[in-house]
Amino acid sequence: MRINTIIYHREKANYFRTVYTAVNGVLELGNKAIEFYGSDMKFFIQIPFQSIEKIEPQLVFGRFYRGIVITADGIRYHFVVGKAKLFYQELINLWKDQSSL
Repeated sequence: MRINTIIYHREKANYFRTVYTAVNGVLELGNKAIEFYGSDMKFFIQIPFQSIEKIEPQLVFGRFYRGIVITADGIRYHFVVGKAKLFYQELINLWKDQSSL
């Protein structure tokens, strides 16, 4: 069951369960949450904006955006995203808008 009614950005991504184990899928940025759906559609993660504590970019050589790290309810989620800088900027803007409501 999807939380979002509107999807603002959809990007291919990998979710890293551990350092060596990745799940291929799609990361969606919507009006109520961040949702990740694995390519087999059996695995999914839904992170409501209200539960997000911290969002940080994952940088390579301190300069190139590789992905994002989201901390929600004490759990860290690591995503490697195709257009990481654009996705990170949109995510920060949406999260700030949701926090001000």
